Amino acid sequence: MGREWGLALGGGGVYGFAHLGVLEVLEKAGLKPTHVSGTSAGSIVAGLYCSGISLTRIGQFGAEALAFEVARKGELKSLDLLSGLLPGTMLEKAMDVLLKGRLVRDVSPELYIEAVDVNSGRLVIFAPQEPAARASQGKTVYETGAKISAAIRASISIPGLFQPKRLGDMQLVDGGVLDMVPVQSLVNAGVRPIVAVDLGGYAEKPAEPRNAFSLIWRCFSIQARELTSVTLASRADVVITPVVEDMDIFDFDKIKECVRRGGEAAREKLPEIAFALTSPRVPHGNS
Repeated sequence: MGREWGLALGGGGVYGFAHLGVLEVLEKAGLKPTHVSGTSAGSIVAGLYCSGISLTRIGQFGAEALAFEVARKGELKSLDLLSGLLPGTMLEKAMDVLLKGRLVRDVSPELYIEAVDVNSGRLVIFAPQEPAARASQGKTVYETGAKISAAIRASISIPGLFQPKRLGDMQLVDGGVLDMVPVQSLVNAGVRPIVAVDLGGYAEKPAEPRNAFSLIWRCFSIQARELTSVTLASRADVVITPVVEDMDIFDFDKIKECVRRGGEAAREKLPEIAFALTSPRVPHGNS
């Protein structure tokens, strides 16, 4: 339609494959975002998609990388929480090869990836440029010269699973620590409308963690859920919510089902997205 609009891809472990179903439906409908943001699992899809990697290849890479990283350390449920954290080094190198060393500022659609610096507690946004004026001035750090692979490595660093990504004097972890759906980076960039893909609804439903990492992830998600809900309600124009709460965050055999459900959820929202893209552009309020 030729109008600027943003797509925010949220975190969710294996649920992140639902983003592929969402993008497939959007592509078939002729809807391509001009700006894409990602956090955690969403950062992988966002980074590869904006770099021109096909959806099929993104799915293959995600499954292969996940299987390889897990195989290096054994079954997730048996990892020692103190000494067995996944380093993520090989995953970062594999992404860098696939992406041919591209920087965040090198790609189109414009790419934004969110992480959190555990040393300062500040949101870190990997972006093509720093906005001239933005909300929450002073509370956000912008990195504009980083490789996409490094940004993704930072954003997927789930506390208790991956070691933090060191960048300068920062130790970066999963952006979901502050917000599970990276809408804020698009708001700061002045993008409107914003379509968000929220994979975190499971945190609102009763569930019994299956292993240590399910427990970590559930605590992590519950903590971030309230802020995420407020952000989505006030900042997103359309929210796509794939139904994934009946699956575990580490159900690696449910990848195809996650893709299917993402597509199903996106298809239901196409009328809302079309309406948002044809409505008058009204700026979001300041945060």
